[in-house]
Amino acid sequence: MCRKQLSPQRRCGPTPAPTSRVNQLYRPSRLYAKGRIMGHKRSQRVAKCHTSLIKIEGVEKTDEAKFYLGKRVAY
Repeated sequence: MCRKQLSPQRRCGPTPAPTSRVNQLYRPSRLYAKGRIMGHKRSQRVAKCHTSLIKIEGVEKTDEAKFYLGKRVAY
């Protein structure tokens, strides 16, 4: 049977979700920040290989970088 011949109550398949103002205003937020691995923390002679230095795009000041302390890095 063709879909057009069925009444609206008897149609099979998913019904379209009602669009609301809440759905239109929702924008997914990005859960990551792009960055580059610059190297390892080091003194003049000794490198600390367990601590990486990361340059994060859009982060220029120390107080902005404090948010990212302790976060995980994916590469």
